[in-house]
Amino acid sequence: MRLRDLHPTTKRLVLARAVRSVGQGALVVDLALYLHALGWNGFHIGLVLSAAGLFGAVLSLGVGIASDRMHRRPFILVYESIVFVCSIAALLSSQSIVLSIVIIAAGFGRGANGAAGPFSPVEQAWLAEEVPAVSSSPR
Repeated sequence: MRLRDLHPTTKRLVLARAVRSVGQGALVVDLALYLHALGWNGFHIGLVLSAAGLFGAVLSLGVGIASDRMHRRPFILVYESIVFVCSIAALLSSQSIVLSIVIIAAGFGRGANGAAGPFSPVEQAWLAEEVPAVSSSPR
């Protein structure tokens, strides 16, 4: 299957994942360095990143189940909106409490290969719906 044969939704989802991957890759390194430059110690950086991971894991359970019962698109749009709002808040503030909240809410600072964080089950299910099954034939 070639890229041009894919459904337009699939193309957009894959493109969003590619762009997200670049941003996440840069942020995984820069966030810890930025927090250190603000005076955070390793314990506090690790604590907030661990809290973000735990929050994302718990949220993914509910999001995955809910998206199976509803439309998938609103979930992805909510995720991207959360990341956008948290990015603006992080850009405008260097306060520890604000940064902690946005890091936990948006899952900043973890390498996720472009995945949509706790909304990944939604994205994967949506991709699976749009990509046609390929029959395997013995070679």
